[in-house]
Amino acid sequence: MQVIFNAPFYNISASPQRRIILDFEIPADEDIQKAQYSVLDVIKNLQDIDRPETAEVNFINYKQGIFTLQAKFWVAVGANMVKVKSNALLQIKNRLDEIKIPLVSPTNINILSDKPENH
Repeated sequence: MQVIFNAPFYNISASPQRRIILDFEIPADEDIQKAQYSVLDVIKNLQDIDRPETAEVNFINYKQGIFTLQAKFWVAVGANMVKVKSNALLQIKNRLDEIKIPLVSPTNINILSDKPENH
């Protein structure tokens, strides 16, 4: 028996480096659905993305009053991944600022040197 598929398919494993996944943490007492729609709108209108209709923004975690939103989208062949990611981050941050939805501040402390600085 032979099965023939007429629908186009995408080999995700052939080019995993072209997919960008971004995580954002938003306080649960904010309008998280508005945040979700806003991030998706930004992504679908970015330059140099491929198949914008496949872009998605989902809630992937809820912990200690914080929702994690995950944005996934494909970068066009030949586009600069770093620039596309940087532009996406900047535009998403700007949009969330516009609609007055804060991102959770990171609580990580980076130690740059094990030697104390002399002032």
